[in-house]
Amino acid sequence: MSIVAGVRLNDGRCVAVKSRPDESGRAAACVAVHRVVAEAGLPCARPLTGVTLTGGRAIHAEQWRPGSRCSAVTTPGPPSASLCYWPS
Repeated sequence: MSIVAGVRLNDGRCVAVKSRPDESGRAAACVAVHRVVAEAGLPCARPLTGVTLTGGRAIHAEQWRPGSRCSAVTTPGPPSASLCYWPS
């Protein structure tokens, strides 16, 4: 199952952090194509990082898209970021 979390960075930007199962490395190819599509001007979130594989999961960050709301959730952790969420 995929997991998506919004994260507000110290500079005030919100980014989406995505994690999904990936034993084959498929996510890296998907993110590479996603980057090309975003750079071509199609209205989609631009990937901000490459894919990191850890524990059988592919993790990457991408641009926060307009129309989504990033509402802070109080969580313990470093002061460099705070967890956000998308209300349903």
